[in-house]
Amino acid sequence: MIALVTKFFTTNALIISGILLMTSCGGATPIQKASDSNSGFDGAFYDGESVEVSENSSGAEEYRLFHHDDVGFQNMVAVRQQAENRANQFCGQRNLASRTIREQASTPPFILGNFARIEIIFVCEEPELVRLSVEQHESDKWETLETLANLRDRGVITEEEFEVEKAKILSQ
Repeated sequence: MIALVTKFFTTNALIISGILLMTSCGGATPIQKASDSNSGFDGAFYDGESVEVSENSSGAEEYRLFHHDDVGFQNMVAVRQQAENRANQFCGQRNLASRTIREQASTPPFILGNFARIEIIFVCEEPELVRLSVEQHESDKWETLETLANLRDRGVITEEEFEVEKAKILSQ
């Protein structure tokens, strides 16, 4: 009977330890002004991929945050979500909304030290400005798609070219 109870507690202790290990695998650096800090990707063996998301036309102060998976158990979606939540919380404390300017993210395969990680450069703006920026971006997408469809209909580009370009636009 004692052996059965000991085995039960040992098994549960291992399961709980594993769950705690997997849920606490992310790491993050403090959010800093982009002008006063270095990229978390500086000197990294795997540079990742950098993307310009929007333009800082307002000249607002840019902030940098770096979030990463320490042990390889989290996927890129989870790491990105945690980073975006940190940016939103940071700006929310100032009654503002975050808008991503640039991001750099690691790319698969996530092996041998190339764990999921992302760096986001963002600004804090009035929520109305962020909403208008998103609406303008969506409007630009539809205008571009309409132009592409017009080119396809006139025979300037093929259906295949149209589909490739459409996929690029919709993925932005």
